[in-house]
Amino acid sequence: MRTHAACGCLAFLLLACSASADVLKLPRGVELHGTVRDATFLSKGVQTKFPRDEVSGLSLGKDGKDVIELLGEFSVEGKLVSVTFQSADGLKPVARKDLTAVTIEDKSTFKARKQEKSEDEMEAEEDESDLTPEQRDALAKNLTLYRTYITKVAELKKTEHEELKSKYMGQVKRVVDEALRLDRQIVQKRRRREQASRSGSSYRTTNSSGNRDRDYESEYERLCRTDGLEKDERALVEARKKGAKLKKTIHDKEREIRDRAEKREARVRFVGLKFKKAILEGNDNIPAEDKMTEKYEAALKVDGANTKKK
Repeated sequence: MRTHAACGCLAFLLLACSASADVLKLPRGVELHGTVRDATFLSKGVQTKFPRDEVSGLSLGKDGKDVIELLGEFSVEGKLVSVTFQSADGLKPVARKDLTAVTIEDKSTFKARKQEKSEDEMEAEEDESDLTPEQRDALAKNLTLYRTYITKVAELKKTEHEELKSKYMGQVKRVVDEALRLDRQIVQKRRRREQASRSGSSYRTTNSSGNRDRDYESEYERLCRTDGLEKDERALVEARKKGAKLKKTIHDKEREIRDRAEKREARVRFVGLKFKKAILEGNDNIPAEDKMTEKYEAALKVDGANTKKK
């Protein structure tokens, strides 16, 4: 039993290396081939671990500014902290300082390879010498419907992405603009306080009753009392929290879109393979075209999601 398990593990690792794979480039030209399991990324003080299925690309900047590209055409600028990498040597974390480049291959995951196998089964040409004309015609119709509905899955996914961006990108821009405004304002006020602390300038002051509370107040003390720096700093913390919450909301919605698309694809393939098997079994099992269309259409309906084209 252990021998079979070990062989299975070895076969998986060999498959991961021989098939399409993610690539980590290390200093001095060394390359590791395998699969990125997750990527830890730091952006605007928030550290997030993104699972492999949410990452479509990683760009390492020479100026220290990295970019992680997420499914759904979202990207985040910041600093890559590390990636968890599965290779023939096992599963291990690799720090950013040990990387010069990361190449993400769409077909490197086990899920993608399994999906590719299903596609191959649908697209595989059958020996038609033993098939009746009715079977050949039904196989052609089934394959056409399969390709049509796989395309519809992609169209639905794209539409949902566009709707998500349309709904949230305005909010994202407002939060980012506010955070940048506060950040600039804070930098200016800190600079003025620093300059004032060196200048030694002072002003005569009085209290609200008109009596002198103290004879003089330094420019630095006046700024600390009136410029609202601490209020801006608190507002910036709140803006960042709001941004992090908004980011999580978008992230969760993006995951829902991806999950629905994967379910739709799996259902369409199941329908296609089921009809193909029935057709190959003989003329008595050949389904009518309207019946096939009905089943393919039903495959698009996942969790009550609207499948009507916009």
